Amino acid sequence: MRNAEAKTVSVLRTEHVIGTTIYMAPEVHQGESSTAQDIYALGVVILEVLTGLPVTNPRPGHRSLTLLADDFWDEKDKLKPLLDSAICWDDHVVETLTDIASPEACLHTRFKRRPKAADLLLKMEAVCSVIPIEVPIATRINPDFFCPITGEIMRDPVITTGGHSYERAAIEEWFAMHRSDPKTNMVLESRALMPNHTLRSAIEEACGQL
Repeated sequence: MRNAEAKTVSVLRTEHVIGTTIYMAPEVHQGESSTAQDIYALGVVILEVLTGLPVTNPRPGHRSLTLLADDFWDEKDKLKPLLDSAICWDDHVVETLTDIASPEACLHTRFKRRPKAADLLLKMEAVCSVIPIEVPIATRINPDFFCPITGEIMRDPVITTGGHSYERAAIEEWFAMHRSDPKTNMVLESRALMPNHTLRSAIEEACGQL
C-alpha cells in the first residue's frame, strides 16, 4: 500500500494462503508467494481446457489433473491422448497450449523459471486468432455417451451390476484390479457385464456409425 503524502510503501503479507489446493504452485506450500503462482494456476486451467477433465480425481488412480498429465509429458504425443474428444482440435492450437502449460513453462516447479504474463499474452492472442468463432463441441451430445473412465464417446458400452455404463475395454481393465464400481467406489457383488444395446443405438444414431 502506498502513502502518497508520506511517500512510503507498506507491504501486506499473509502466512496463510487461501485457495483451491490443486491450483496452488509448489512454492505456496513452502510459504513463498509471488505473482508467478498465478502463472502456475493458468497452466492448470489450460490442462482443464485441453482435456475437459476435472482437476481432482480426473481418472481412477489419479488424484489430480497435474499428476495425470505428468504421465504424458515425456511421451511423443504429449497430451494428445488426453485431449477432450468432444472438440475438433486444431493442431497448432493444441501444440501452443501444450507448450504454454508444460512443466517447462507455466507448470515449472521453480517460479523464477515460469514465463512472464506479457509473453504469455502474445502467445494466447496468437492462438485466439486461429480459433474459429464457433468450435464444434459436444454440447449437442448427451453426456451419458461418454465413458466415465476414458472420457471418450463409447463404442461398446456395457453395464455393470451397479447400473453404470462404461466402455467395455476400460471397465474390463478396471475389474482386473478392482471389485468396485469406478464411478461410485462401491464394492460390487459381481463383475458381470451386460451389453448396453439401447445406449449404443442412441450413440450411433446421434454420432453416426462408430
